[in-house]
Amino acid sequence: MKLPGADDDGLWFINIADRENQVQIESSQARCPFLIESDFNNERFYGHTVQEVVATVRRLFSLD
Repeated sequence: MKLPGADDDGLWFINIADRENQVQIESSQARCPFLIESDFNNERFYGHTVQEVVATVRRLFSLD
């Protein structure tokens, strides 16, 4: 999803059907490490591997 007027290179939004919250993953180089933020809380996480990113997103959405 592109945001109007935003420079969103290297920015991804994760949405899950029937869930109000959203997770944002960012890396200007489109590779690890990724900054992970959400509207669940104000915490910032860093995923140094793809597995860390997936685990963090799953944990934020309570999918584990």
